[in-house]
Amino acid sequence: MTTGMHLVTGPHRPAAERRWRAEGASIEEAAERIGVHRRTAERYEQRIRQEQGVPGPRRPDRWMDPLILDHLRTHPGIRVSAYDLARVIGGSISYWSTACAAMGRLVASGQVEVVIEPCDQYDRRPVRRYFLCARSADRRAA
Repeated sequence: MTTGMHLVTGPHRPAAERRWRAEGASIEEAAERIGVHRRTAERYEQRIRQEQGVPGPRRPDRWMDPLILDHLRTHPGIRVSAYDLARVIGGSISYWSTACAAMGRLVASGQVEVVIEPCDQYDRRPVRRYFLCARSADRRAA
C-alpha cells in the first residue's frame, strides 16, 4: 500500500481503479495507486461487472467430472470421499457440494461405485467412499 499524490479516497476508488485498468495498469499497479490491497481492487472490478450485468469468470457445468475420473484412473484401487476429492481436485473444501454432485452423476452413469463404511478406526460414523468400477478401469487399459 502506498501513500502520496496518487492516493484516491472515498467512493471514487472503484472508478479510479477502472480508469487505471483501462489505461493498461495491472491490478496490482491500480491497487497501489488507489492505496488499497490487491484483493480490494479485484472486488471493485467484480462489483462494476455486476452493475453492468457482465457475469464474472465461472467454471463450465460438470467441470469436475472428467477430473475425478482421471484422478481415479491414475490411482486405481483407492476409495475416496467427496471431501477428499474437493480438496485434491478443487483445491478447497468449498468445492465439496460440486464433488458430491459430480459423484452422484458418475455413480448414476455406472462409471464409479460407492460403498458406505466407517470413517476410520476411531470414528465409526458412516462415510461414502467412491472408487472406479471395473468397467471404467478396463476402458482405460484398452
